[in-house]
Amino acid sequence: MEDPRRKAINLYAEKPWEKFLSNFKFWEEPYEVVEKMLPENGLIIDLGCGEGLLSNYLAIASPKRKIIGYEITPERLKRATKGLKNTSFEVGDIVNISYPKADFFILFHVLHHLSSFKAQEEVLKKVKNKLKDSGKLIIVDVYIEPSLKYLAAWIADHFLVPWVFEKRFYTRAYFRKRENWLRLLKSIGYDVKVTMAVKGRPFPNIIFECFPKEND
Repeated sequence: MEDPRRKAINLYAEKPWEKFLSNFKFWEEPYEVVEKMLPENGLIIDLGCGEGLLSNYLAIASPKRKIIGYEITPERLKRATKGLKNTSFEVGDIVNISYPKADFFILFHVLHHLSSFKAQEEVLKKVKNKLKDSGKLIIVDVYIEPSLKYLAAWIADHFLVPWVFEKRFYTRAYFRKRENWLRLLKSIGYDVKVTMAVKGRPFPNIIFECFPKEND
């Protein structure tokens, strides 16, 4: 059986640049760590899915999953649809659209790209209202630390990402420190488990597994 990681990358092999970027993302981003945090079935909502690499990878790794990806940029979303039966994609601003009730939500390097800290809170509260009691929200974001990896991530998110995807020179990224994320998530009504994904990657990642508090 073909490795799900390789199969997902090959979906983007038509253009050399996209294949290179997909390989880079699997090195840079903890996709495989997140995949192991999810069961083999259930409805997963991938908010801010970009070109859909993570969504398609999760779908390939377990055909019993159903993944719906939302992305604000139609041009990026066009590259996400690869003909997998258990994925679907919709254009939408995750701050303003309504979400379906789901078993799992994913916010993978999305929150710091929203327009404000307030917008982050609004999205997290909306997810909480649509997350099943037995479900889980997974957040992957940049881990703030005094290191060259964090400096590289800061430069990438403020300059490189807006230049590549928005044709803009600079866009502010709304990072939060670990303790600030934890304080916010707990105030909304989540129990939180933290996993670090820094070693062996060019940028520092922090992963929050968020569970709805019982009797909340």
